[in-house]
Amino acid sequence: ELAGHSVLTARSRAVALDVVQRDTPDLIFVDLNLGEDSGLLLTADLRAAEYTHKIPVILLSADNSLDVQEQAAQAGAERYLPKPVKINTLIEVIREYTAAN
Repeated sequence: ELAGHSVLTARSRAVALDVVQRDTPDLIFVDLNLGEDSGLLLTADLRAAEYTHKIPVILLSADNSLDVQEQAAQAGAERYLPKPVKINTLIEVIREYTAAN
């Protein structure tokens, strides 16, 4: 738990899509590198799915290049956070995107 929120995790694109369909979150953090899967593809899947298209997606990556940031935006991420992410930044982002809920 972080800032009073429950955390659900998934190590693959398929598992993540199953988790968010079963337990609809208020906010989704996606790592660019999901092992053999792509966080960009997962983000695009989340945008395309009727049950998740309105949930904010925050993409995280150690790659802070402009190219990756542009790809994140094109995939539908609301925000891109370069890793490592400071805990205070993470809490601020959670509060910003969950304030309306």
